[in-house]
Amino acid sequence: MEEIDLLNEFAHVVVKIDRSANGIRLAIESKRFGREIYLDPLMLDFLTLLNEKELLDLIKEIIEKKYQNIVINDSID
Repeated sequence: MEEIDLLNEFAHVVVKIDRSANGIRLAIESKRFGREIYLDPLMLDFLTLLNEKELLDLIKEIIEKKYQNIVINDSID
């Protein structure tokens, strides 16, 4: 599987091209959260419809609603 390691001061992800399913898809693994998501071409295509503000708003919503639960749950374990 082809793999790209992307890292900066805010995030660390590994992006892979996955050919094991019923077609090609992108696997994105968060090293920080220990989570992985698979995005097929349709999902990636629709991501291009978002402008930067819409994407940042979505990230802000995730931080406000989900990230706190991930941090709280991880600290309990």
